Amino acid sequence: MVAIQAKHLCKVYRWYARRTDLIKEMLLLNKKQYHSKRVALEDISFEVGAGESVGVIGQNGAGKSTLLKLLAGLSVPSSGSFEVNGKVAALLELGTGFHPDYSGVENIRINGMLLGLSRREIEQKLPTIVEFAELEEAIQQPLRTYSTGMQARLAFSIATALQPHILLIDEVLAVGDAYFVNKCIAHLQHFINDGGTVIVVSHNSFLLGRLCQKILWLEKGKLLQFDSAQTVSRAYDLYVRRLESARRARAGLQEDGQRWGSGEIRVKSVLLLNREGRQEYAYFRGERMVVRVHYETDGIYRNPSVYLLVSSHEGILVTSCFSGEEPTDLGVFKGTGYVDVAFDPLLIGDGNYWLSAGIFPHKEGPESIYRLDPYDYHERVREFTVKRPTRPLQTVFDHPVKWSHGCAS
Repeated sequence: MVAIQAKHLCKVYRWYARRTDLIKEMLLLNKKQYHSKRVALEDISFEVGAGESVGVIGQNGAGKSTLLKLLAGLSVPSSGSFEVNGKVAALLELGTGFHPDYSGVENIRINGMLLGLSRREIEQKLPTIVEFAELEEAIQQPLRTYSTGMQARLAFSIATALQPHILLIDEVLAVGDAYFVNKCIAHLQHFINDGGTVIVVSHNSFLLGRLCQKILWLEKGKLLQFDSAQTVSRAYDLYVRRLESARRARAGLQEDGQRWGSGEIRVKSVLLLNREGRQEYAYFRGERMVVRVHYETDGIYRNPSVYLLVSSHEGILVTSCFSGEEPTDLGVFKGTGYVDVAFDPLLIGDGNYWLSAGIFPHKEGPESIYRLDPYDYHERVREFTVKRPTRPLQTVFDHPVKWSHGCAS
């Protein structure tokens, strides 16, 4: 059975540069246009079966929220058509349908009436809603005293308690805490197993991969891909990775952190290169990443030491390497040249990281790097991202292991 079917959906908005332009247009009976047209959705066609879960992903302004508003009946298409078979509950903008001065209980009752429930049905469902939201202590307080996470809990609990056939969710789970998000996902999985249909909008490909069977990818109002969750999330993450790499490549040598040193050897640039030798600043965990440190010097220096430090945006020191602590001979530095340091494979966890790099006088042994004065040291010289879209768990580190099996006698 088809739950949702869209055929050549288009949505075009009028864009007025000034408020008075709309009045002028009305007074002139639309004989002269004072607006430009902004296409939010263009020729979108897809089909979702009953019991399917579909994610909608894309950059800001791609048309994701517009699509859900059309399916929820809150907006009408400029052209094309769609068909929705079943009772729909929508979780769109946070706070929609809530009154800030009313208590949680009063807002539950108001939402229930707006959705067509009788007073008796509302009172029957009220304890279930409060229990699932875990807001027993705050349910009699005005909604303006609720955090965004508490409001998200209440909104989700109301929508799911109505027992709809189709559930539309627009980024509401993004503001919840990890515990409640996991609780919601488990509830949605039961809902889907019981034949319910879910359409959920998110920027989080991990969340969509965990919850959805298929993903619909929108970009600038157009449908780029509609396929299995793993296929689309992988393609989308590669697309985002290219955007990140291009942005960070344009940034050049970043001066976000401090730079100091005596200057006998100077760092000209620090590049991150992928397996093909091209600049890349967003990686999947397990790939090869090469840090290339270009230098210049007016003298001749035998086997200087190169130091790299990777730290998280929160200031946590993740990993480091120092050629002076290893049996590595980098040879003679003179004129210009470069040193490559290969992370193969790259094993650090998902996240955004800073890379610091420096060149120091030659030093053997385990003596601390901080006891040496650098020739040139760049703190936070490069930023890069690590992702792992094919695995739902986000871990700090993937440790290499060896497996074995034995039989007990």
